[in-house]
Amino acid sequence: MLEEIIKGINQLSGKYNKRWFETFKSNLDKYFIKEPKTGIEMVMGQRPAGDFPNMDESQFRNYVENIFINFIESISD
Repeated sequence: MLEEIIKGINQLSGKYNKRWFETFKSNLDKYFIKEPKTGIEMVMGQRPAGDFPNMDESQFRNYVENIFINFIESISD
């Protein structure tokens, strides 16, 4: 699933102005990498009760952060 999303975004990057894609990546960085990481907090607020029962809040936060780090690194420039 993640591979399909990355492929789709990389295809979009070729269809839109380069500045659009740079802004897209910059926004991901702003909300998921740089403090205060408000994007991660938004995801945390949407975690359904009972999902990822073997993870406490800190572990789930790290899990979400790592997914976005890998995702951002995987999309083309």
